[in-house]
Amino acid sequence: MSNEAIPAPAVLLIGGSATGKSNFLVRAWLGLRKSGQVKLIGTPEDIEYVEQGASYLMRGQFVPRTSRDAPVQNFAATVELLEGECKGEVRQILLPDINGELWSKAVHTREIPEEWHRRMQSAHGAILFVRLSQPSFVEPLDWVTARELLGLDSSEPFDQYPTQVEICELLHFLRDTMLANNRRRKPRVALVITAWDALPADHGSPEDVVRKNMPMVSGLLEDLKGIEARVFGVSIVDGDLDADADAQRRCKEDLSPLGYSVITNAEGAAEKIRDVTLPIAWVLSAP
Repeated sequence: MSNEAIPAPAVLLIGGSATGKSNFLVRAWLGLRKSGQVKLIGTPEDIEYVEQGASYLMRGQFVPRTSRDAPVQNFAATVELLEGECKGEVRQILLPDINGELWSKAVHTREIPEEWHRRMQSAHGAILFVRLSQPSFVEPLDWVTARELLGLDSSEPFDQYPTQVEICELLHFLRDTMLANNRRRKPRVALVITAWDALPADHGSPEDVVRKNMPMVSGLLEDLKGIEARVFGVSIVDGDLDADADAQRRCKEDLSPLGYSVITNAEGAAEKIRDVTLPIAWVLSAP
């Protein structure tokens, strides 16, 4: 395992496979280049990875999934916070992108590789991704009925945990590790619901979506001590590039006005903000 120094503070991108981490990172890179709540300062040294990803989006295609054997892609940059309590402060950020199977395996084995344990300890915060509109989202099961229907022995485990169980375990991992080196403030975790545009029209606010689809996660967020958590929705290009010809056309014409974040406002309703970097800005703005 590499012993190289881990730059800090880092904003970890965490989530299972096909949850949208790579596409978010690439779209966030494009968003950092214009003024939102966080602005890029200077030009990062290594932008090949995010520029390659951006070329896919500008052709009307999603960024391909990160290969299981691909090396970790670290996007490092200097940014300035433009709003909130920390307005005007400059942050060094590191956004590492890695295949989501590492995080799913960590939940099942209860073990985190040493390097990633160190990264979590040094992290300023994290963005935890979940995508409801994907085949790999595992719904909660009636365990007794399911075992009878599937003919499973009572001692035989399922291959996949319900997604909300994995999210809860990852939240616990983050809390327990980030608190080790963050004694002066509460680390922040942004739970990001990706592909927001694919949700049903009556989905409500981000908090409503979590409450309806992942009640266990909703309950944990209300009672999770030691870290500050907030739920966001994100759409990187306002549509499904795999199936929506209009969305593909819009990306090819001009990607810059596309994409948005969604928050739960003071009235409890969903509020759309044309800034895909909002979850990053919120994590970095911890006083």
